[in-house]
Amino acid sequence: MFVGEPGRKIQKKAFRAYFQDRPNYQAGKGQAIYQNEDTGVYFMFDEPEDGMVAFNLNYFRPHVFGLEAAPELEQFAGAFGAAVADPQGEMEEAGAFSREAFLRGWNAGNAFAYRAMLKDQTEPIHAWPSERIQQVWEWNYARRAQQAQWGEDVFVPAVFPVEMEGELLSVAIWPPNCPILLPAVDAVLVPVTPEAPENEDLALARWDELSRIVIPYRIELAGVGLAAYRLAFPEWPAEIAAFLGSSRTKVEHLTGIGLDEVLDRELVEQASRS
Repeated sequence: MFVGEPGRKIQKKAFRAYFQDRPNYQAGKGQAIYQNEDTGVYFMFDEPEDGMVAFNLNYFRPHVFGLEAAPELEQFAGAFGAAVADPQGEMEEAGAFSREAFLRGWNAGNAFAYRAMLKDQTEPIHAWPSERIQQVWEWNYARRAQQAQWGEDVFVPAVFPVEMEGELLSVAIWPPNCPILLPAVDAVLVPVTPEAPENEDLALARWDELSRIVIPYRIELAGVGLAAYRLAFPEWPAEIAAFLGSSRTKVEHLTGIGLDEVLDRELVEQASRS
């Protein structure tokens, strides 16, 4: 809960103006809803009631939900000079926003939610190690900035999880003959028939098939968890041309999984021991 400075309540007009042009927000119907299509993270602020603003971030989510929310909360508090009270966390009385205190409180609540929710969970659980979740999140969180940096001549794909034969894979799409900033993922979706671009069927190429030929083109990117390979040439090197020119079998039984559904394996295992 955010509270304005003494004698200065947060006004609805100022609230709406603040969120109007901020990336990933849609403001209206009494709320400002944040939804990042690249990372899968979402949360919301409620319009002020009696000068106070409520914030909601769901539990039973991967830990990166808290990491993405923290700077948004910090910027909101700074813009309105607002104090924050968190009855579910460490700050029961209003005080200055602390990113560290917020994350401690939210992570504790999230861990509790894992213990509570998993007891009654009947649907399959999808989980990756926390480090892997964070690496994928870092890539996706920075994707738009990277795309702006490289321009239209190099495609920067998002990374998303898919389930195939009980295995949860990290995947990126490589469009036909497209220069690309390729992240190190479990598998890459490529055209089944490269010489027929009208055929939209896709095949799955495992990273083992790719790693040897892309290693020479690795580049260093700050703040991005996954290794990155810049594959953009006036003419494709022979090995890459051979890879891109290969015909493959259409992938079957591939199920997309929401990034918000990929839980921290460590938290799942801790909950199962409770």
